Amino acid sequence: MCPGFESLSAHIIKFSVLLKFKLKLTSLNAKENRLLFFTSSAHAVSDAGYLLYPSLLFLIALDFNGNYAFLGIGATLVLLSAGISGTISGILSDKVNTNLLFSLFSIISAIGAIIIFASNNNYTLLIGLIIFGAGIGIYHTVGLSAITRNIKNRTEALGIHGTTGLIAISILPTVTTTIASWSNWKVPFLFASILCLSILLLIPSIPKEFIHPKHSTNEPQTIKTIFSTLTHKNLFGLYVICILREFSSTGLMTFTASSIAFVGNINIFSTNTITNTGYLTSIVFLFAAIGSYLGGKLGEKFPLEQLLGGLTILLIPVLILLGTTKGIIFILLMPLSHMLLSSGYPLLQTLVGQYLPDNMHGKGFAIINGLSGIIGASAGSTIGTVIQYWGFKWAFPILSIFSLMVLPIIKFMLFTNKKR
Repeated sequence: MCPGFESLSAHIIKFSVLLKFKLKLTSLNAKENRLLFFTSSAHAVSDAGYLLYPSLLFLIALDFNGNYAFLGIGATLVLLSAGISGTISGILSDKVNTNLLFSLFSIISAIGAIIIFASNNNYTLLIGLIIFGAGIGIYHTVGLSAITRNIKNRTEALGIHGTTGLIAISILPTVTTTIASWSNWKVPFLFASILCLSILLLIPSIPKEFIHPKHSTNEPQTIKTIFSTLTHKNLFGLYVICILREFSSTGLMTFTASSIAFVGNINIFSTNTITNTGYLTSIVFLFAAIGSYLGGKLGEKFPLEQLLGGLTILLIPVLILLGTTKGIIFILLMPLSHMLLSSGYPLLQTLVGQYLPDNMHGKGFAIINGLSGIIGASAGSTIGTVIQYWGFKWAFPILSIFSLMVLPIIKFMLFTNKKR
């Protein structure tokens, strides 16, 4: 990395750390704040990448004659490739210099975004989506394992980390729909490529002691010990919960903008109402950011398993009501559903850090993010097909079934005889 990049990065980090200490936003030390600043910034770019295609889907559909079945396949390919790359990068993060993996995240994501921008047929679009998904998928397992390994107050840090990603998501629809209304739906991907490359500027800010995986034990890992640890009852329960929640989350977030435009009775064929759809979607995702932050704060004070169960119970009736309401009631319920769903992310991520030793965090997040990403990716094509043939009214109640399946798993696989 050139000296100019390092100098710019140093000034940015000094300001961010000073700001955090002045406002007392975290209880972390200076080096932990530097790591959290980088991971939160990269997380914002990664999460925005996940929602870039869905946020423009209601406009892209106009070019594809409303073929949500095909467009749902595109959403599935993004998440499928992200799940595969996330699995590989998570396993590598236990051994490899994390700066290399963060660099690959930045570069591959930018390449995919440029291909989408330049696409002129269905096949080029799908290839671009696959590469773009592979790039943005690298970040999560590497970033999460870096936080759980190196930051003491994990739940608080993960709550802030999740909040920044969701704030980026909340801003994204307004920005993308505004740009698209001035030009076309492809131009936001050109801006996305530049944003992805900007992460390279911040990589030198990561404290040197956090670059290489830090292990709490020097005991040799055999295939048997790795398998027995990763298949422990509590951790296996987490795998299943993450898969079910990812399906619900993917289905909900992929079609949020489209459902607001159509079920919320907003006419998308007017330029003004295109941006209005973006504004409303941004507000919805802002509530998701609030949910993630509150989840992190509450997780420091209450038992994680009980809190996760309570939030899931509250989510189920909201998803059902989304399938039975229209107009303003639907629009009011949508941010509540996102807030309840997002509040569980820092809880699950903290549980992974608690169940696994430091030298296996990458593998644990690789399995969880990989499985949930790959299997959850089917939500795009599944819910897209449901909408294509039966309409939006069936999409959200179907998602509530997957949330309902989480409850017995929390009860029988996460709770133990020992009081936390």
